[in-house]
Amino acid sequence: MRWLIAFPFILIGSILTATTVEDISYLGNITIKIIGFGIIAIAASFIKKKQVQANALNNNRYK
Repeated sequence: MRWLIAFPFILIGSILTATTVEDISYLGNITIKIIGFGIIAIAASFIKKKQVQANALNNNRYK
């Protein structure tokens, strides 16, 4: 379920990271890349957070 939610974030982030527009300035291209990496980081933290919670529940069950 968490991959289903995170996949669009990864897809949008990778598209924004790979995009270069000639009509905007260099600062605009850097801004687009920062936003793309930010979206990918949000997706990665969401996936990581969910896995940590699941592992903590499994570890407490066997103690």
